[in-house]
Amino acid sequence: MASILDSAVLIQKEAVYSVIPTGTTYSSAALWLASEAQADTFKRSQEYLESVGMRGALQTTPSDRRRTIPMGGEGTITFDIPDRGFVRYLEGLLSPTPPTSAVVSATSGRAWTVQTGTEGPSASYTIQVQRPDVAGVIQSYNHVGSMITEWSMKADVGGLFNFEAKFDCADIVTGAQVTPVSGAVPGSASITANPASIFDWTRVQVRWGGDTSAYNLDTRSLEFTANLALKTDRRFLRNSYIKKKPIRNGVPEFTGSFEIDFDQTAGNMASGMYADYVAGTTRSMYILVEGTQVSGAVNRSLKISIDKAQFSGGDPEVSLTDTPKQTLPFKVLYDPSTGNPAVKIEYTTIDTWT
Repeated sequence: MASILDSAVLIQKEAVYSVIPTGTTYSSAALWLASEAQADTFKRSQEYLESVGMRGALQTTPSDRRRTIPMGGEGTITFDIPDRGFVRYLEGLLSPTPPTSAVVSATSGRAWTVQTGTEGPSASYTIQVQRPDVAGVIQSYNHVGSMITEWSMKADVGGLFNFEAKFDCADIVTGAQVTPVSGAVPGSASITANPASIFDWTRVQVRWGGDTSAYNLDTRSLEFTANLALKTDRRFLRNSYIKKKPIRNGVPEFTGSFEIDFDQTAGNMASGMYADYVAGTTRSMYILVEGTQVSGAVNRSLKISIDKAQFSGGDPEVSLTDTPKQTLPFKVLYDPSTGNPAVKIEYTTIDTWT
């Protein structure tokens, strides 16, 4: 008999858009992954078409003149980023190119990389939401053709490094339940010997000026957001209510912000932030969060490298109840003179699977 503690949100990549992947367990690395979602937000979307005409003795809309049209669904997965398992999401974040990996240690540590390009992500997923009812029976809802349309990463002093992804879904299919295997979350044959951990605020750093800058900014909070500019309503007169796979229909936007102390001390990196804002200066930057060691000097980590960023605000603020501070929103820009990827994400882990 199941309880609310048996609720689960599972995710698997699709080989074919809107077709449920094979596999009935999530103990295998090649199959399903428990997302550790912090809330159940997935909802079905439907439209209703009515035909009302003069037919005599009409009281309200006739029951035989109302059609229900499935329109897919949407939902958000929010979780604290682990140092294992996040590779599953990488392919849906920036471009259609699958993550590439490079061995970084003798103990199977791998650095998985994705980066921006001209095309939007093409990875689609089936997301299975397992909801126990009050009778203790798990009811499964498969959200097929799920694609990430927006995502964000956040960190605050005192918290964990958090990820949120908004999904557009082609359809919701009930049944086809995936069976959990005890001790296998997330899916990996070696999860018991090498359990996943999570990244916390004490291991987050931000550098304005990129890898060449030796100065880690004293940030209180950080947010990085992506809007992938995907057309999600590709419906046609083709004898089917299932829409076609979303594709790019605009210019994606990558934005963010961080908060620092207002400090104009000479030689302090923070002292030049207001001048950079006023002048519209563009600089590279990176966001890095590290975890436990893979081996030697190699740590499990997640790094976001930004080729060019420009502040869109930055006025200092003072008050009688807090220290002087600056909130610095920024926008990522593309430099056509170099052709470098605007955004690159590197995830170092011991996982050898996507």
